[in-house]
Amino acid sequence: MPFNLDHVDTVVLAGGINSTTLFEGNTPGYKALLEFGGKPSICYTLEALRALPQIGRVCIVGAEAALRPAVAAHDDDSVNYDFVPSGETLIDSIYRGVGHFPDAAMVLIVTADAPLLTTKAIRDFLDACAPVETSFAQNLCLSVVPQRSFTGVYATLPKGPNRFRDVTINYGSLMLVDPHLQENTKATRRINSLFNHRENPISSALGIGMHVGLTYVLGIHLWHLLTIEQMAGIASSRFGIGLIPISLNHPEITIDVDEPADYEFVKQQLSPEAEQ
Repeated sequence: MPFNLDHVDTVVLAGGINSTTLFEGNTPGYKALLEFGGKPSICYTLEALRALPQIGRVCIVGAEAALRPAVAAHDDDSVNYDFVPSGETLIDSIYRGVGHFPDAAMVLIVTADAPLLTTKAIRDFLDACAPVETSFAQNLCLSVVPQRSFTGVYATLPKGPNRFRDVTINYGSLMLVDPHLQENTKATRRINSLFNHRENPISSALGIGMHVGLTYVLGIHLWHLLTIEQMAGIASSRFGIGLIPISLNHPEITIDVDEPADYEFVKQQLSPEAEQ
C-alpha cells in the first residue's frame, strides 16, 4: 500500500569529519560546521526541512556539544532538535538515527554536508515516494538523479558513475527508511557488507551476495543490460526488503562537500552574487 507521509520524522546525519584540506587554512573538523556565507552547512539543511510543514521531529546524529551551539546561533528552533551520538560507521549512524523514531512508519534521512539541498527537492522526493506500491514489509527509498538533469551550473560536474540500460545516474543524499528494517537481519547483513566494500564497486556488489553481485557486475557495470527497475527488483528479492529508486531532477542533492572542488562550487552557489 502507498506510504502515509503526512507527517515525516527526519534524521540529519552530522557526524562526518573532514579529513581533506578544502581551502588554505582549513583544518579537520565536522563537515556539518563548514561555513558558507557565515552560516554552518547544517543550518542550510535544517532551513530546507523547516520550510516543509509535513516535517515532524528532527534528530541530529552527531556530537551535541559541538553542533548544538553552532545551530543555536542561527536557528531559533534549535531547542526542539534531539541529538544522538554518531556510530563508528555511517551505517551505524543511520541505524542510531532511525532507531530514535521506533514508532514512525517511515523516516527521512538527509545529510548535513549538502548545503545546496532545497525544500523543493525534499518535497519532490516525498511526493514521489508517497504513491509507491510495495509488497515488502520493510522498504528503503533511494534518491537518484539522471545524468540528463546535470545542466546549467551543474553541467561540468562529475556525473553518471552508474550506467543502467535505460539511464545513467548519480545517487542523491535523500533516503526514506522504515525504522523496522533493522529487525531484518538478512537485509542488514547485506547492507553492512555493501558499506564495508563501498570503495570498490565490484567488490561492493559481490559483497552483498554472489547472485546479486554477479548480476550487477555483468548486467550493469560491464554490459549495461538491465534497467534500474530490473536491478532494484532483483536486489529487493535477495535482500528481503523493498529497494525503491526515486528519480529526481535535482542535481544539487548529489553535491556533498568532500573535496576542494566541491567546496569551491558550493561556495560560489551560496555567495550573495549567485542569489541575485
